[in-house]
Amino acid sequence: MTDRLQIKLLTVTALAILYSGQAFGSDFENDLIAHYRLGTNGIDSLGKSPPFVTTNESKITSYTVLLHPNARFTNGVLYVNGRYEPNGTQINYLSTGPIKELSYQSFTLALDFYPLPQKRKLSAFEANLNIWTRGFYGRLFPNAGFENTANILTGGSWFRWIGCNREDDQLTITLNNQAFVHQFKGVRVLPGRWHNLICSVDLRQGKILTLFDGQHLETITLPSDFKLAVVESTNKISDAEFVFQNYSNGSVFFGYAANLRVLRRALAEAELGRLQAELAAERPRFPANRTSSRTVPALVVLAALVSSVWWVRRRARRRPGGVIKSR
Repeated sequence: MTDRLQIKLLTVTALAILYSGQAFGSDFENDLIAHYRLGTNGIDSLGKSPPFVTTNESKITSYTVLLHPNARFTNGVLYVNGRYEPNGTQINYLSTGPIKELSYQSFTLALDFYPLPQKRKLSAFEANLNIWTRGFYGRLFPNAGFENTANILTGGSWFRWIGCNREDDQLTITLNNQAFVHQFKGVRVLPGRWHNLICSVDLRQGKILTLFDGQHLETITLPSDFKLAVVESTNKISDAEFVFQNYSNGSVFFGYAANLRVLRRALAEAELGRLQAELAAERPRFPANRTSSRTVPALVVLAALVSSVWWVRRRARRRPGGVIKSR
């Protein structure tokens, strides 16, 4: 009889825990309109929104293949290589499709992201070397390139109606194609570690609430006459998407990303904390947090490349018989 009673108690306890978990989750279950886990593919796990497109295979050329290999899913997260698209060919590359249920007036977005150190800009000589080697040099240095890698996530390819970035390594929220900018002073976005960002936008109330790594940041108060330009545009349907690049300032995200969630309404401050606690269980474990950047020992390779280019160009200047052309 004692054993049966214990079994009943355990069963009741388990059911209570399960029920409480369901009840807790149900606070936001009906509000979620998209959840891109970005673990092995770009499918919305809810089946409500179009998939997240993670490559531009529809426009394959030797140039795009060189700069944009297929997006790589590794250990349950998406790796974004931090390379900006050439010549403005922004169709079908690292973006959701238009989210039909998204309201510009009231929504919440959440993202787990692991930024890598911002890329060092290639010098003019390195840029030429990259061209001479047909991109081989650039692939040797994943932390160098032409791109601005301060972007985190952008709403819309056309109007950039909201943007989240790490300008000067400070978390920054922008609206209306960077016409409105709010930088959270002292809130650093550190490379080499996972961050969680939750942003609740309520244009009817004229405010934006932000939770970053579990910390409530100051409320962003918008001007009384503030409007999103996209609302009155012919692109308001097609621009209801989220992308990892910003086509107005040429910036792109560089790092790992997971669990992009979009909710149909703005959340209150207390709800943000509850949502963050709920999302913590799905926080990625790969790669492990680290603060130091990886140094690439490539001086020998660089010297070999420079020597090879010099030798090829020297031979090109020679006349038959070994006489070098004068300049």
